[in-house]
Amino acid sequence: MPRTRAGSTLSGICAAALLSVALIVVIGQNTRSVQANVRGIGGSLPLALALLIAAAS
Repeated sequence: MPRTRAGSTLSGICAAALLSVALIVVIGQNTRSVQANVRGIGGSLPLALALLIAAAS
C-alpha cells in the first residue's frame, strides 16, 4: 500500500497522543519534591520535573 499524507498525519497524531498520555501518567505518579543542585544553584522541585529535565539533557 502506498503511504499517503493523511495516513502519515494520522500516525503522527496517534504517536503524539500516546506520548502525551505517558507523560501525564509519569507526572501524576511523581508528585513528591526532591532537592536538586545544578551548577551551584540548589532548590526543591517536583520529581516529575526533575525527570523531564534529566531526560532532555
